[in-house]
Amino acid sequence: MKALKERIEEMEAILKERAKITDEAKEVADEHPLHRIYNKIKARRGEKVAIVATARHLAESAYWVLTRKEYYKENRAIRASSFS
Repeated sequence: MKALKERIEEMEAILKERAKITDEAKEVADEHPLHRIYNKIKARRGEKVAIVATARHLAESAYWVLTRKEYYKENRAIRASSFS
């Protein structure tokens, strides 16, 4: 029973983090140059898929910035994307 409770708590934490990332993606859809990715996917697949795809792109960009210890290069990151 304890293991199940721990799993539930772990999943709740993951869902909270996912909600934060998708909220950021929604903001990006309106204000950031990544809106091009969002709009392109939204036209083909719908709003929900576009939000998650944009969130993933943001998460991947953050990972690479932290891994390489470089500054984020906006234009290069967008062109390097598989969405363009």
